[in-house]
Amino acid sequence: MTQIEESELLDWGVRIGTQACLDNVEKHQLENLIASLESTVDEKYSFWVTAVFALRQATRQSRGRPLISPSTADLVFSAMNELSKKSANREQARKMLGFAKWVYEISNNIKKEALKSLKGIKSLKDFIEFLEKVEKTGIVNA
Repeated sequence: MTQIEESELLDWGVRIGTQACLDNVEKHQLENLIASLESTVDEKYSFWVTAVFALRQATRQSRGRPLISPSTADLVFSAMNELSKKSANREQARKMLGFAKWVYEISNNIKKEALKSLKGIKSLKDFIEFLEKVEKTGIVNA
């Protein structure tokens, strides 16, 4: 059984958080994902419950759009699948989704013209490099 590395958790968090920002997912949906991890007593099922919850939210509508975008839901599903395969624990999943929320919040403070540059960011290293460019060009909302 392969263990999941902390860097993998952070990279998944970056991917989920930036995609959620690009897709205009509402912040409380990320909070709902974190809360869904606690839906089962047996922690081994928490990953699958959260994966199914994300996919469910992608099929539900509010104001004419999904509560969670299909692309964000797919990333959450893939992340939960990987965490399950690597015998991660609920705390690690919570850390990953909490980090995704932080990335989302940071990304939402970046001016619209720079947001398209979030596409293709796959790792914490990529995200830090992106933030360095944003800071130098002054395109963060005040």
